[in-house]
Amino acid sequence: MVTLAWLVIVPLLMIYGWTGETRDDDVFTLAAFLIVLGPFTAAVIATRNQRFGIGATYVVLTLLMIFPAVAIARAA
Repeated sequence: MVTLAWLVIVPLLMIYGWTGETRDDDVFTLAAFLIVLGPFTAAVIATRNQRFGIGATYVVLTLLMIFPAVAIARAA
């Protein structure tokens, strides 16, 4: 559920930031924060439920998502 919400909310925020009426930088900052927070939350949930393989996958995804988050934050 966390992954699905993450896959829907982040692109919607990005599209809103690009096409919104006010072009507010706070939307991009929120999107950059959620890009990292989504996989991290899923990793915590997976490891708490003793699904360590899935948790490790989400940890790697969290580390990989740092690069797009920095790129979005710098573009804002």
